[in-house]
Amino acid sequence: MKLTTKGHYGFHAMIELARRQGQGPVMIREIGARYGISEKYLEQIMRLLRQAGLVESSRGTRGGFWLAKPAAEIKAREILVSLEGEREPRSLHPIPRKGSRSRCAVLEVWQETEEASRRLWDQKTLADLAARQEVLDHVSGEMDYNI
Repeated sequence: MKLTTKGHYGFHAMIELARRQGQGPVMIREIGARYGISEKYLEQIMRLLRQAGLVESSRGTRGGFWLAKPAAEIKAREILVSLEGEREPRSLHPIPRKGSRSRCAVLEVWQETEEASRRLWDQKTLADLAARQEVLDHVSGEMDYNI
C-alpha cells in the first residue's frame, strides 16, 4: 500500500484538528503554514474530509475547520478511505501448476498481509495518531506554541 501526498497531507491536517479540538475553528492558512501545504491543495483535501463527514466548516473571518466528532471516535481507516478511496487489495494471481488444483501459499500470505493491514487501520484512531505525533514532535525537538 502506498500513501499518496494527498493522503499524507490529509492525515497531518486531521492530526492538527485533533490537537486543537475544542479550541474553535482552525483556518486552512494555519494548517498550511505549519505543514508547508499550499492553501489551494489543502482546500481540496478538506473538501474530501468534509464530504466524508469527518470535519465541519464555517466561512468568514472567524471561520475554519473542526472535527465533526471526537478524535477518539474517528478511525484511521475512515480518514484513509476518504482521501485515497476504498482500495482493492492488489491482485496477486497464483501461477497454475499443471494438473494441480491446490491453493497457492504465496497468495495466502498476500491475503493475510492485506487483512492485517486493514485491521491495523481499523484499530487506530485519530486520537492515537495525534498522541503519537505529540511524542514524536517532543523527541525531535519540535515545540507547539499554540495556546
